Amino acid sequence: RKMDCFEDYIIEVSEYCCVISAGDTEGIRRGLVYIEDEMQRRNGAFLPKGKISRHAYIKSRITRCFFSPINRAPKFQDELYDDIDYYPDEYLNRLAHEGMNGVWIYTKFPDLVPSNIIPEYGRDSERRISKLRRITEKCRRYGVKPYVFAIEPVALATPEMTNKYPELRGHDLG
Repeated sequence: RKMDCFEDYIIEVSEYCCVISAGDTEGIRRGLVYIEDEMQRRNGAFLPKGKISRHAYIKSRITRCFFSPINRAPKFQDELYDDIDYYPDEYLNRLAHEGMNGVWIYTKFPDLVPSNIIPEYGRDSERRISKLRRITEKCRRYGVKPYVFAIEPVALATPEMTNKYPELRGHDLG
């Protein structure tokens, strides 16, 4: 069915069936989540007969994982470097039920992207990229898109780096 907007859906409930119509996969997903929530609220498969039409007013609804570390003071921990799963299925399912469709992944481009100009950049990037791909695949099942959150460009990380690459100095941090 032609729908006006991303994630639009229509649910039609009759005595013997329930039909979800949408213009895209995410609309079907949102419709299924709505039905599941309604059945939870009603303690069973008791949906009111009739037609329900919904659409999202905000296209990108992005949150951050409360449990994942952020790559800044005081811990400077990169969630893409460790082996902890900050996005278990239960958490992603909850995000979908809360209407979220995006999650920030905190990292730094110098850790994620190798550079021929600055060889120190991109160390262990394969490990980080591999984890980012796993997170992306897992999130996809719930209609949640990961967004890399990195405030770039920034100054070179240390005075040693600034001395080594003076032509790339830029502004000092701190």
